[in-house]
Amino acid sequence: MGAWWTTSFKTREKLPIYTSKPVQIAANFRMNIVKVDCQKGNEWVRIALACAVQRDDGTVVYTETDVWDSPAALRSPNGNIPLGGNTVYRGGDVVEYKIDQAAISEWKNYSVDLTRHIDSAWSLKSGDVLESVYIVVEIIGEVSVTVKIDDFWLTKLN
Repeated sequence: MGAWWTTSFKTREKLPIYTSKPVQIAANFRMNIVKVDCQKGNEWVRIALACAVQRDDGTVVYTETDVWDSPAALRSPNGNIPLGGNTVYRGGDVVEYKIDQAAISEWKNYSVDLTRHIDSAWSLKSGDVLESVYIVVEIIGEVSVTVKIDDFWLTKLN
């Protein structure tokens, strides 16, 4: 669903997100999940705002904030949603948090504090840089998904 790469900055440099303290970055956008059509009812579907952070050692970690999940996605054994938590999945270099279950066919405004979610997932450290921010639609099974995104911005709050 497109991408917002920090190399598109005029400076072509990745954005440092931790200096002497975390830099507060928010992603703001409008989304309309027009359609999610699961053919059999047990398909795995996630719609999320995702971001990649490059660590000082060159590794990249991903933090995702889900705005819509199918029931199968919420039953992941690597999450804690069934226990009342907010983690859809945690494993390897990815942590996925549940932040909403958006209504189908309605526009909704989002303002997501990326810094808070990244720090919760990975504990921000000196040298961390924001590499990319994008909308992701992940599916397993026979699924048709239509999503509209508008007014996608990143804002530095401090």
